Amino acid sequence: MVRLELSDDEARELGSVLEAERHRLLFELSAADVRNFKHDLRDRVDRLERIAARLNYETYADDASEGWIPTG
Repeated sequence: MVRLELSDDEARELGSVLEAERHRLLFELSAADVRNFKHDLRDRVDRLERIAARLNYETYADDASEGWIPTG
């Protein structure tokens, strides 16, 4: 397992990159014709969404430990 410690700015940047790549893959997925290729793209989108969710959870958990409570 890989552990990576990021600054707040780095975490935000990584989140932005993950979101941009997710949107790009969704666009590519909508245009794909080959079933196996679509399946692989969907797997990549799902994996990016799980990574982004973990990144967001860790970011909020760190902020909450400093007294900040996320809203919305």
